Parts: sequence; C-alpha cells; structure tokens
Amino acid sequence: MDVCAYCDKSADLTKEHLIPKWLYNVTKHYDWQTIDRVKNKTIDAEVMIGDVCANCNNIILGNLDAKAKELFHKYFENFIEKDHTISFSYDFDLLTRWLLKLAFNSSRVHKSTQDYFIPYKPYIIGQSNLALKLALCVYLVFPTEVEGKTDAERKIYPEAIRFARIQHSDYEQFFDICNLIAINSFYFILLSPKDKNISANKWNELVELFLISNPSAVQLLPQNNQQIISASKYSTLDVMKSYLVNNKDRFTGK
Repeated sequence: MDVCAYCDKSADLTKEHLIPKWLYNVTKHYDWQTIDRVKNKTIDAEVMIGDVCANCNNIILGNLDAKAKELFHKYFENFIEKDHTISFSYDFDLLTRWLLKLAFNSSRVHKSTQDYFIPYKPYIIGQSNLALKLALCVYLVFPTEVEGKTDAERKIYPEAIRFARIQHSDYEQFFDICNLIAINSFYFILLSPKDKNISANKWNELVELFLISNPSAVQLLPQNNQQIISASKYSTLDVMKSYLVNNKDRFTGK
C-alpha cells in the first residue's frame, strides 16, 4: 500500500481536490483557469491529487472544508469595495489549518517545495495543537474600475482562487513558509520562520517587519476571534496585472 500524504499511514489512497469541490462549483463561472506550473499550461477542470487516504480526505479534511464553506458564504464570496471596512470573525485554528491544507495541496500538485509543510501535518489534521511558530496575515483587494464601460461592466472584480509562494529575496532568508492563498477579495499570507529555534520575541519582531513592509496587511492573532480589516491600497489590477494584460481585449473591448 501507498502512504497517505497527511497521516503517513499505509492505506488505499483517494483523490483530494486542490480546490474543494464545493468551492470549485461556486466559482467555476469565473474567467480563470488553474495553471499547471509543472507542464506550463492551463487546466480548465478540477485539479486533484491521489495521495490522501479516505479517512483524512473524506472525514478529517472534509469536515475542515465544511467549516471553511461557512466562512466563504459569510465573508469570502462578498467583494470588498474601496474604502470599506469589515469586522471579520474567525476561529484561528480552523482557518489556519484549512489554509495550510490548501497550500500543502498546491505544493504537491505543482511539485514545489513540500518540506516546509511536513512539520505542520499533525496540526492540519487535528492531531496536535499548533506547537510551531506560524503567522497568519490578510489584506483585502477591491475591484478595479474601468472607464468607458456601462455601470454593470465598469468594475473588474478580484474573482480568483490563487495559490503562490511569495518570491522575494528578503523574505526567503527569514521564512520557510511564505505563501499566499487568495479567495476573491481576501488575500491570506502564511509565514513560518526559517530558524526553528528563534525566540518568541525575535519571531514577533520578524512578523512585525513583514507587516511594516506590507502596510496593507494585518495579522490575525490566535488569541483573538475578531479583527477589523479595511480595504487595502490594492485593486484587482494591482494583484492580477499580468492576467489582465494578457486578456486585455475582454476588459477594454479593443
């Protein structure tokens, strides 16, 4: 038998969705495709990876997806307008475990670095508390307005589910996990220290430096369950410029 990517037990393996099936179903009308970075092509279909046992896939991770679905319908499906502020209620462990799951799935699908996530696997599947240092930040992206369009067409909404490792030399020397998980207006960032023996004070200073260099982001703290978040300085054009440029005919009519 093969070994499950999450619990490391020998078992018959099942196919785990990169994007949960319910999330794919409610966003498949978006004008975007999954980019296969291994084969350098786009995939207009559900993406799955067959390395998860039935218990982890259908029960443990399935329950996690169900909780995330509630958050989606309460917050993530709503686009945040410019200058708007929201009160975001969250369960830190549930949200962080789910985002880690998405990032870990993406790393395996795209055959990118997976080692960073291995120490967090027991936490993702609920077998341990978060004993390792990890920071969760978020910023809100608002729609870009396009001149010359009708009222119904003049906004380009940040309609996308995105996964990416943040490539920045300053970050790579300090962070192992430095991953973006974007769900419409909500751009989450997961951070973990490269130095596993870093003190709590030094880690807090490092996260604070990251926030200073990203002033639109706010940290979601584990001891809290609510955060006031204002729309960032970033619009759809700022965060999806390459995609919009490559598809400019759709948005400009030229």
